[in-house]
Amino acid sequence: MKKALASGGVIINKNSKKILILKRKNGNWVLPKGHVEDEEKPEDTAIREAKEETGLNVKIIDYVGKTHYFAPATEKHPDEEKTVIWFLMETEEDSIKVEEGIFSDGRFFNFQEAHNFLTFNQEKEILKRAYELYLIKNNEKKLHVLMLTWEYPPRIVGGLSRHVHDLSRHLAKQNVKVSVITCEAPNVPFEEHFDNLSVYRVPEKLIDSYNFISWIYLLNISMIVKAMEINSKESVDIIHSHDWLTTFSAYTLKHSLKKPLISTIHATEYGRNQGIYTDEQRFIHNVEWWLTYESWKVIVCSLNMREEVKKLFNLPEDKIIVLPNGIDIENLKTNLNIEEIKNIYAPNKEKIILFIGRMHPQKGAEYLLRAIPIVLNRIQNVKFIFVGTGPQLGSLIEEAKYLGIIEKTIFTGFIDDNLRNALLHTADICVFPSIYEPFGIVALEAMALGKPVIASRVGGFSEIIEDGKDGILFEPKNVYDLAEKIIFTLTNEEQIQVIKNNAVQKVREKYLWDKIAQETKNLYFNVYQEYLKTDW
Repeated sequence: MKKALASGGVIINKNSKKILILKRKNGNWVLPKGHVEDEEKPEDTAIREAKEETGLNVKIIDYVGKTHYFAPATEKHPDEEKTVIWFLMETEEDSIKVEEGIFSDGRFFNFQEAHNFLTFNQEKEILKRAYELYLIKNNEKKLHVLMLTWEYPPRIVGGLSRHVHDLSRHLAKQNVKVSVITCEAPNVPFEEHFDNLSVYRVPEKLIDSYNFISWIYLLNISMIVKAMEINSKESVDIIHSHDWLTTFSAYTLKHSLKKPLISTIHATEYGRNQGIYTDEQRFIHNVEWWLTYESWKVIVCSLNMREEVKKLFNLPEDKIIVLPNGIDIENLKTNLNIEEIKNIYAPNKEKIILFIGRMHPQKGAEYLLRAIPIVLNRIQNVKFIFVGTGPQLGSLIEEAKYLGIIEKTIFTGFIDDNLRNALLHTADICVFPSIYEPFGIVALEAMALGKPVIASRVGGFSEIIEDGKDGILFEPKNVYDLAEKIIFTLTNEEQIQVIKNNAVQKVREKYLWDKIAQETKNLYFNVYQEYLKTDW
């Protein structure tokens, strides 16, 4: 017969959702086992017995001592080894009775009353964290994730913007509270609030900056100010930083709020430039190392990236988590007329071969450009469209003129998502000739729409695409191999149809955001649970 249940100065009743704190006749609050040794302070008892229970020098978190039943000495209760929180999550009892002869005081309080009633910090922390863990495990508390990113729609520089946008929205759908802090953008409000998702845009510069690095510093200062304001209204549980550009705010917030930091490394400075050659590149590389060092876990999008960051930043393997990028098929819709768009860009009914990406050496647009004369030598009824802007755009246009193919090429520069999606729908082939590609979201988007994808055999592409089954790979920088693969795709309709069908099936099975957001949520929970068991 159970008579009393006491442990750690806190008992949480499942049904009443109240906390029971107990006080012995000698005036001491009940600690993990209540065994205060000679000349030992209550705080020391809590620390010592937590160490005995967990093997770690921590504040008592995951369980607050063992359950104790006051019963005849000959009786061994079957639940004796169960923890207080575990027991009370399982029990259906409405209350726990206290044996008056043992305890001078034993009453139920709500959380705030109990927290205020305790007199020393160790027990306050035990109560706070034990109760928080209880709420999370029972889905009564939403994890509050603070996401830091320098780009977010409508500000789109690369794939990072779409990644954070889709991830944050799908986490919010799965009952995670997400607060995104990002850089301001024209014609959008500084704050937007949706169900479980808030987007805060901060001024991109407080004063004029003389270079990109100083601009980033100033942006991070604005982010820190906004983050502290958000945290003062609702405490942040997890900080999630995307790439090196938000490292300064991530580091400051981690240590000031004392909350776990998770980072996602979307690409590395070494990989983008195929080496480190300048002082600025060296600085960025060092900041990337710093971010991964400070992070509880480091997320990467592919096995290839896992090996890259492990080698570049000397990371232990168990610190790196591989979570692929995903797509939301809803984002690929367009309200433009597909046939009209096709007639504008290919008025002579040519086959459209589409490139989408930044005009940067990393994306390899020049290799597709140089493959065009080889393709035209065999097949003339084609049009090549290059979508995107960047430092190479002008030189690529000049090279197209030099190669005599300007009539067969269109350079759109920057276009909005509506037209971009329309061009994806009109394309007959999508080509991605990157020389460095951690993942390649746009390739997934093309595959989801049933477009044959030709991509270089590098990084994430070689993991997403199974050559000849759901896409086609070519040797990076090899314009002859690329040209042959384009010609093959244009002239083997039956085989290509099988590839297209397989591609659609793969994307729907492995790369939709609902699944990836759930895996990210699980990671958040595991990290936060580990954090609650530390003394930080």
